[in-house]
Amino acid sequence: MRLLGKEVLERNGYAVVTATTGEEAIAIAGDTPPNLVLMDLSLPGIDGLETTRRLKERQPRLPIIVVSGYASENDEQRAIDSGADAYVAKPYKAPELLARIAGLIG
Repeated sequence: MRLLGKEVLERNGYAVVTATTGEEAIAIAGDTPPNLVLMDLSLPGIDGLETTRRLKERQPRLPIIVVSGYASENDEQRAIDSGADAYVAKPYKAPELLARIAGLIG
């Protein structure tokens, strides 16, 4: 799914950098602060919720959209409580994701 999301974003003019672990995402964001983060909850090592918390501690205004295959209200609320600005359930339609991104970064 990460590669599909990357392809959709690049096709729509976004520059994309990917990470496969929470630790890698934190390191990348620290080196080159992104305009937005798409976060999966299921990451090896530090999970997506903890990664979101740590990113928000360092960069409180960094927009984070959790994109997850877990589609329960509880998971959405946990994502928001961790600092996520939005939640998109997989499978998603590209226009839905692009609209969320546009709403957060214009």
